[in-house]
Amino acid sequence: MLKKLFITGASGCVGHYLFDELIKNRDYELFLLVRDPRKLLFNYKNYPNVHLLEGDLQGIEKFKDTLKEMDYLIHLAVDWTQGEPNYQHTIKLFELLDPVRCQKAIYFSTASILNREHQPFKELPDIGTCYIWSKFFAYRELPKLPIYPKITTLFPTLLVGGDKNHPYSHVAHGIQITKKWIPLIRFLNVEGGVHFIHAEDAAKIAAYLLENPSPGKELVLGYDYMSVNEIINRLCAYFKIKRWFKIKLPFVLLKKLVDYFNIQVSPWDLFCAEYKYFKYNTVRPSTFGLASRFQAFEDLLKEYAKP
Repeated sequence: MLKKLFITGASGCVGHYLFDELIKNRDYELFLLVRDPRKLLFNYKNYPNVHLLEGDLQGIEKFKDTLKEMDYLIHLAVDWTQGEPNYQHTIKLFELLDPVRCQKAIYFSTASILNREHQPFKELPDIGTCYIWSKFFAYRELPKLPIYPKITTLFPTLLVGGDKNHPYSHVAHGIQITKKWIPLIRFLNVEGGVHFIHAEDAAKIAAYLLENPSPGKELVLGYDYMSVNEIINRLCAYFKIKRWFKIKLPFVLLKKLVDYFNIQVSPWDLFCAEYKYFKYNTVRPSTFGLASRFQAFEDLLKEYAKP
């Protein structure tokens, strides 16, 4: 008998890579919740074990009978709007699962809500964006649900991904236009640092966790930590642009430039700029013995920043 798997956000970047992974395993019957089927870059009609459910989280109760029959869930859908946080719809989604029948649920949150100790920022919920608030409140409410013991939460760091068969992530678009700014940013000495993860690898990990035990209930997805200055150095080396000298850009000066040029940034953006060092204990495909096309930052550059 096929294992029934409900997936939200299938039309997104990670969703497309996840479909690639799961369609290889014919043990699954996939139920894809999609707001706009026109955004799908694959033809789901070619697969008899794939069912398209047109709708969104706001109308999730429409699919309550289907959700009761699910053996697995992967919740990828995000809300980029500027209205009210939609975490209530995420909670309702998990409430509609049968906590006895459902074997495992994987929830994609974001590492952006976590500090370096892997705890939510104490500054939340006083500041944030609709997206950040949605993830934060969902994180806070999930432990109250009967299904919680079966939920594994994944916290992707900066997601890179996309090609002709997969939608591009925001970070991938940023890398694509980086070359034009290298002559300027090469002179900057910027404090801070981040992790990256390719959407393909995030999908591989999610697919793996469906079939295998997780090393923890909460996993941050990312490659090795990189300082901003190391990123600039590698960008300059990749584009063969010399870095003659560096001017330190402290947060106070950055704040003054934002105010002087009347640049619209949120309090959350300013908070992140001041916090600077988003460093975590991360997992990546090699953690689980999985292969990856992206072993170094340069592999991402080769894919998204053609010289």
